[in-house]
Amino acid sequence: MAIGLGLAGILLLPLMGAKSAMAIGAVLLASSFGKGIFDGCIYATMHDVVPSEARASAVGLMTMWGFIGAGLTPLFVAIAARTWGMKAGMTSLAALYFIAVIILLAIRGTTRRVVLETRKTEEAAVA
Repeated sequence: MAIGLGLAGILLLPLMGAKSAMAIGAVLLASSFGKGIFDGCIYATMHDVVPSEARASAVGLMTMWGFIGAGLTPLFVAIAARTWGMKAGMTSLAALYFIAVIILLAIRGTTRRVVLETRKTEEAAVA
């Protein structure tokens, strides 16, 4: 997940220097590749840390917050764009991606511990 978001952030930075619609499209497409890696891992990762009896609720809550975030992001980008310009507004998303990467790396040990505990609990329930 951290690799995907980090890649998305790095690949979004060239947007500041993009001079044509083709360049903007290429930057956004490249950044979407990194975001796709993140999105492709998010449910599997969640299932690693959430006990099986709570996964349906977790998927619902995660999907809800994802759509709320997706709905609010254009508003925040518009506010940033009004203040600093559209390129800077869009590129500010890279900063959010990097903050998320820092958080993911900071909680890595705790997440690993929770994954091991969840697996142990599920194995005991099966046995």
